[in-house]
Amino acid sequence: MLKKWLLGNEQHTKSSSVIWNALGGAVNAGQSAIILIFVSHRLGLVTAGMVTIAYAVAQIFYSIARYGVRNFQVTDVAEQYSFRDYFRSRVVSLVLTAVILVFYLLYGFWGNEDYLFKGMIILEVVILKLIDAFEDVFLGRYQQVGRLDIGAKIMAVRLMISTAVICLAVLAGAEIHLSLGLGIIVSVLLDFLLIGRTFSAVSAKKTASSRKSLGQLLKVCLPLCVGTTLAIYIGNVPKYMINSYMNEETQAIFGYIMMPVFVIMLLNNFIYQPLIKDLGDLWERKEIRLFRKKVFRQCLIVIGLTVVIMLIGLTIGLPILSVMYNADLTGYQKEFAVLFLGGGCYAIASYLNVPITTIRRQNFIAIGYGAAAVFALVSGRYFVINGGMMGAAALYLLVNVLLVAVYGVVLAVGIKKPR
Repeated sequence: MLKKWLLGNEQHTKSSSVIWNALGGAVNAGQSAIILIFVSHRLGLVTAGMVTIAYAVAQIFYSIARYGVRNFQVTDVAEQYSFRDYFRSRVVSLVLTAVILVFYLLYGFWGNEDYLFKGMIILEVVILKLIDAFEDVFLGRYQQVGRLDIGAKIMAVRLMISTAVICLAVLAGAEIHLSLGLGIIVSVLLDFLLIGRTFSAVSAKKTASSRKSLGQLLKVCLPLCVGTTLAIYIGNVPKYMINSYMNEETQAIFGYIMMPVFVIMLLNNFIYQPLIKDLGDLWERKEIRLFRKKVFRQCLIVIGLTVVIMLIGLTIGLPILSVMYNADLTGYQKEFAVLFLGGGCYAIASYLNVPITTIRRQNFIAIGYGAAAVFALVSGRYFVINGGMMGAAALYLLVNVLLVAVYGVVLAVGIKKPR
């Protein structure tokens, strides 16, 4: 019965893909926000601040583990690389991520006895995101063969159940480490169950895999790994700066007002994720005019979403958030507005990564994010120390405006002069 429901009806895969991808994406984007609601009410502002920065750090490790392969895998319509190559590359990236994580935590523990509680929260949240990264290579295969609906159902079900387990554990009075640990166990068990029941339906070609092909895949996707990891850094750069120069309470409050900003990214992903393969097909068939039209239309959609969501957020958003997180946030309207503008630019820049990857100009993704990251590192201390939370919000807006400008130029030139 479970297998039959997951596989669904192939005649309705497109509508099913849209619905379940939206649901899974909503839970994925909102997981930290949902958990923070329970943590804020039951465990206090300081623990909520630690969970906020833990998710920001975990996103970096999640990006390294994914290695930027997902969009490349989905747009590999000719199957230049086998699924075995993609799977083995994911194993390599997960091992690499685990090694980096160990050194990161040891650095945090060094000479800081108070780091143990916070470090354990970071470790557990990172493990949750590494499970997401392991699952992602299978979801990429489902989407590559036109069955995004299966992968979206798996992602949605696993995230909904594991998030519910964590929240219910916190509500029942469990401390944060036990609650996150239960979420980890449930996530692992569900992935083995759901993927194990369905993956045979999209069985990969029996293509030989070698160290050479694996090495080529890792090499060609390295700029994507660098770019997507820096993208996560850019997306959370205000939180990292607050973590360095301000306190946990400020971190929690900033995390609360930044949560709705990701609604723009969520809705944008919901719209374009099912269309990634279509872009690959258009480029493969050299239908340049239609390709350009689809990209431009998606950018206009993001702008429209930003305006609508910002108006709603500024009208009723802060009072609702104040109730949700048990904190008075009504005095942060200006910071809220600036963050929304930055979120819209971030969503456009993130989307432009897809067509840039499709036309195989992915090297420029790393260059763009690298330039924005350098700007953030050089100027971040000044913005936060002198401007506080408003300075952090302004920094977020400026780095994302820079990204949109760079990627707009890269895409325009790349389409005009295809390789």
